[in-house]
Amino acid sequence: MNREFKHLCQIAGVILLLVILFTNAHCYLDSSHFIPEARRTSQVYNTNLLSKPRLYKASEHRSYPNLRKQVGLKLIAEPGMQKVFVLSKHKVIYIMHAQVNAQPGHFTSQGKYGQQLFYVQGRDAVYAKNWTEFGHRYYFETPVSRDQHPVSNKWLEKPAKVANTIQLSAPDAKWVQSLPKGTTIIIR
Repeated sequence: MNREFKHLCQIAGVILLLVILFTNAHCYLDSSHFIPEARRTSQVYNTNLLSKPRLYKASEHRSYPNLRKQVGLKLIAEPGMQKVFVLSKHKVIYIMHAQVNAQPGHFTSQGKYGQQLFYVQGRDAVYAKNWTEFGHRYYFETPVSRDQHPVSNKWLEKPAKVANTIQLSAPDAKWVQSLPKGTTIIIR
């Protein structure tokens, strides 16, 4: 009986390893989860560090890299993936959950940022925090309220879409304020 049980455990272990191998191979080869500007290994590594998107939590389970020390810094916003990839040369150094509400284009950071932002868009009154301007009147920001209704902690599931913005979690938006002036931002 012990030999049969040992043999059964070995077969189960081999099957489990094969399932894990095929799942990882499929994820690695599926190009819809990756951006072409960065190495896939860095994207896979940072994707494994992602936490659930929450308004008051950082996107990854680790500390933020120092943006001022990066060479070839670039941010790429992918609306379909609801993410912003932070690249240093061709390596992803951080991934942020995001609601991208801006038209595709190439922008540069302006070096302007602040704590609170209030504006009216049509009939909507929007209040946001930790804003950073990129382009002309385009902002990274943390949504706080829209028409005096607070934004939910599950902000990506029910987004408060505001034109010309990339909405980030509060810690992510605060970190992006350290973005060096002239950094390239690409919106797909």
